[in-house]
Amino acid sequence: MPVSELRRRAVVGADLDLKLLHSVWQDPPAGVILSGHTGDPLLYPRIMELLVELGGRGIDVVTITNGEAVTPEIAEAMVRVCLGIRISLDAYDAYSFSKVHGVGEASWHRVLAGIQLLLNARAAAGIAPDACKIGVGYLTDDNSRAGMLPATRLAKNMGADYIQFRPFHYRVSDLHAELAECLSLEDEGQFAVLASTQKYDLAHKPQRHYHACHGSMFYTALDPRGDIYLCCHHVTEPEARVGSLQQQSWQEFLKNEMRQQVAGTFPKTNCVPLCRLHPHNELLQYVLTNEEIPNHPPTGLAARHCGML
Repeated sequence: MPVSELRRRAVVGADLDLKLLHSVWQDPPAGVILSGHTGDPLLYPRIMELLVELGGRGIDVVTITNGEAVTPEIAEAMVRVCLGIRISLDAYDAYSFSKVHGVGEASWHRVLAGIQLLLNARAAAGIAPDACKIGVGYLTDDNSRAGMLPATRLAKNMGADYIQFRPFHYRVSDLHAELAECLSLEDEGQFAVLASTQKYDLAHKPQRHYHACHGSMFYTALDPRGDIYLCCHHVTEPEARVGSLQQQSWQEFLKNEMRQQVAGTFPKTNCVPLCRLHPHNELLQYVLTNEEIPNHPPTGLAARHCGML
């Protein structure tokens, strides 16, 4: 979707009618990620109500936020409900923050304050870090590589549980040397340095060996209008819309074959390389067809469950 349309939607906004979720609670998903597509999820006027609802349902919740809208009340609710909270920092000082996010110094200080509020709320509630991981995210490219080590030091000194590095979708660089430096600051059990290593390793060979978006059968994206999309990367795109809670219940959506039909038309040329469903699709292609995946066959726990190891 054009950047201009993203900005328009961010300004106009839309608030999810929580009554639309009533049918979802009857067959709840295994987990929920609260994340923004055109705005921060914590700006939702009924975010406290939503957090309480999710907490009462016993659903695993992860929140991804820029951290600027965190208040003491929101922080207390988040640490009690969320298994994980990631703040999109992408910087190490006010200047680098303004370059990435296009905002002023005041926003940088509000984000740092938000992180501290979350850490303080967790400590005050006596919640162990393993029960609610709080960390920061850092997007990388050639322009931001120099800030990786300072950002790691900052996250560790603030008391965050981790820093996670991910590349910008279309600007993936070889950052193994920088990652190694950051890894030297790890403190086992106290602070971790994480990275989307599969994206860095496969940056120059992002070919897709699957013929449908199989992973979308286990994952959906719900926008503030109640529309359901194949994945977060295609929210607002008509060809990726697979249902609407305005027009059908969650149960009707789950039984509808439309999602499978739409998944069969993806991936498309505008799919981002090495998207979040890419490794799942590679594995599922193998499982469904027994085709060999060139150069990087599925490995790890999922492969073991499929009897491949």
